[in-house]
Amino acid sequence: MYRVPNELIDLFADLIDDKQSIKYVAERAGLPLGMVELSGSSKVLWLNVLKEAVKHGMLKNVIDAVSADYPKLKWDSIHRLVNYAGDCNSVRAPTLDDLNWHSRLRTDELEKITGSQPTFLPLHFFELGQLKSKSVALVQLPSGSGTGFLIDNNLLLTNNHVIGDVASAKAASVIFNYQHELNGSPAKTTTYSLSPENGFSTSKSHDWTAVRLDGEANSDWGAISLEDCQVDDGEYVNIVQHPMGGPKVVAMYHNVVVFSDDDRIQYLTDTLPGSSGSPVFRSDWSLVGIHHAGGPIAKDGSVRNEGIAVRRLIADLKSIGLI
Repeated sequence: MYRVPNELIDLFADLIDDKQSIKYVAERAGLPLGMVELSGSSKVLWLNVLKEAVKHGMLKNVIDAVSADYPKLKWDSIHRLVNYAGDCNSVRAPTLDDLNWHSRLRTDELEKITGSQPTFLPLHFFELGQLKSKSVALVQLPSGSGTGFLIDNNLLLTNNHVIGDVASAKAASVIFNYQHELNGSPAKTTTYSLSPENGFSTSKSHDWTAVRLDGEANSDWGAISLEDCQVDDGEYVNIVQHPMGGPKVVAMYHNVVVFSDDDRIQYLTDTLPGSSGSPVFRSDWSLVGIHHAGGPIAKDGSVRNEGIAVRRLIADLKSIGLI
């Protein structure tokens, strides 16, 4: 019997994760929902809907209904994934020919790129990621926490909603190297205070704050370059962050970009409260933005995370003479 690919369930659950929106998509596809159990997590809901679609030969209808809301995703690769799993519009048991598939393929047909783009990464990807992550720090405040990162001239970048004014900057502590060592033990940390009297600027509309650290943090923790860098829909972005004020981690799954322009980038990369102010990197570790928000921010109510594009940061910081 045809099995709905787990990758399709994961993708749809990331794009549309509430019951009413899932039901609306299914109804738009013309799928009869009388026998569908619409309870449980978003993945369970999508599994039930897609299994019912298979039963009625309507899987393609549901995929088309979702793709209408997300036209910039690489739907050709998703259709190929479904076709590899079986015929979109029929339910059938595997044949002997299916079970002996390996005997029918030439050697040069056994290796393929299965998605819309290769996921190969050079081994130095990990080393470069470690170097970039040194500049990322926990921002601790009396009322909570966030994340920030160093740029040149000992400036810390974070969100306006993390540090919104000079008083908040003076009350903050910035902790570098708050992470675990290879053996799981806590690493040795270094804490700095901020010196807003020597450099402070913020933007509520674009949700960024730049403030100078007290000391020469760049000499020990480096800097993340601000350079014009664009990311396209369907690419991947990695976020180094301190979710919930915990040790530094990197999010590297479900990292597809679903929208971008000169001001904002939206992606499916995981974040939590405390991740605000984290650097958002492309796969070559070029900075593409600063994370600032998440939730049902798309026009259809689907859940995404969002960052301020590096182009916007550069334009704003240049206009006030900070870079």
